[in-house]
Amino acid sequence: PELNIDLVNNHQVKVGKNGEGIAIRNINVSAHEGSENVKKTIIKTSNLFTSQTTDKSLLSNEEGDENLDETNDNFVKVEGLLKTGYQNNVKIEMTGALIPDGTNENYDAEGNVVSVTYHTFKPVNENIGDFKVEVTNSSQNNDDTVIKAEDVKSGTMDYAAYLSDQLETLNNLISEYNNGKSDNTAAYYGYVTQRQRIYDEMDKRHMYTMEDIVDGEGNVTGHTKVYITSGYTIGYAEIPDIMVSGGNITVQSDNLYGTGKLQANGKPKIEIDNYSNAYLKLNKLDVGYDGGEIRFRGESIKSGDAGNEQINGLNESSGYKAEFSSLYGEATGDGESAITVLNNNESVGTDLEVKSEQTGDTHTYTSVPDVEALGNITNNYGSVSIENKQGNITIDSVTVDGKSVTLIATKGSVSQDYTDGIVNVGGNPFSLNSDKGKEMVDGSGLDTTADSDTKVVTTDTVIGTDSDSGRIAGDSVYISANDINVNGLIQSGYA
Repeated sequence: PELNIDLVNNHQVKVGKNGEGIAIRNINVSAHEGSENVKKTIIKTSNLFTSQTTDKSLLSNEEGDENLDETNDNFVKVEGLLKTGYQNNVKIEMTGALIPDGTNENYDAEGNVVSVTYHTFKPVNENIGDFKVEVTNSSQNNDDTVIKAEDVKSGTMDYAAYLSDQLETLNNLISEYNNGKSDNTAAYYGYVTQRQRIYDEMDKRHMYTMEDIVDGEGNVTGHTKVYITSGYTIGYAEIPDIMVSGGNITVQSDNLYGTGKLQANGKPKIEIDNYSNAYLKLNKLDVGYDGGEIRFRGESIKSGDAGNEQINGLNESSGYKAEFSSLYGEATGDGESAITVLNNNESVGTDLEVKSEQTGDTHTYTSVPDVEALGNITNNYGSVSIENKQGNITIDSVTVDGKSVTLIATKGSVSQDYTDGIVNVGGNPFSLNSDKGKEMVDGSGLDTTADSDTKVVTTDTVIGTDSDSGRIAGDSVYISANDINVNGLIQSGYA
């Protein structure tokens, strides 16, 4: 038998001048040759017993001639834009005064309510502006933001009712343990600590009345403290769920060329700066992926002209030239991904002199400059920092994890409500030791392209810690959990 085949194997991807490929995370482009399987067959047509002829197609291993001519022209050509991690950075800045509206009832001579006056208040100091939210993306190649200013909700809340509801829930939980319905002592002491933290907060803000204790004969024998359950209105701002992410551009082909733009944005950041007097609520904040790398033929590509030169050295054909006008990756260089929250109402003040626009009457509005985490805050690729210059930091029954975690309340307390699990102080072990783990794998000689490989590595075990991170408070530190893993500093008292 003789086989003659001319095989043309061209796999090509082209991004035109007006073409754009934009992704929150990764872009993978594949234009490389596949595989061919050719089988030779012959035809048998004889039947010696019946003198009949039947055609059958059978595989044969008989010697024969073959002439297989294959040409390949595989490439990725980019004249437009490929961009990853385009929502890798968000900065939220809040400024000005957030002041609750008010009412007062007007009575007649007999003590009956005859009218209600509604008040809107403005700061007496006209240099203090109204509450304002600005959202930007300050990264090098992006201006798109994962949220908009209108996504940040603001309003008023009854702080006394908010704390009172928590106390009621905690008292019910504690009573279940006292009645023998549960034997989880860690949870019991966690709830008791959490309740004490709320009592301390209500005492600090004088959210109680003193009532007489009267015996059966009508004699006053003492006094008792009764905590109020309503009537302490404050302004708040609430940050919605946010996830930022970097992304990689990965190209699998014989050649990569063009004059367009390849931009892999990484080192994602969430920055929240509250310079207003609003109570700050944080929902879920998450760094999804580090990214920032351009990869071609298994190698990490440098930025700029050095990257173009590197790509040309990897191309199979010298006729294809990489001359990209923008070749950018953030995987290398200074800095790392970060979540930072700063609460500093210094420009407005905690106690603010305000004036009614309806009557001109003035009074002092006292805000609560606290930060409360309602959702998990996670950055396994870098740092998490929450700093409050004036008030408390409260972590509800959620987690705050990162390579390093720093919580600082200069003049307040840092509180972790009971968590049924592990609370990491200073960072979680996985993130703290990820660089060391990668270093061990890279130096072990493991074949990372194989389905499985085994090497025995002998090295000193290094457990990562971060002595500069942790929980630092000018007042108290409360931590309640089944288990507490301390990889940093816990400090009560701040100079």
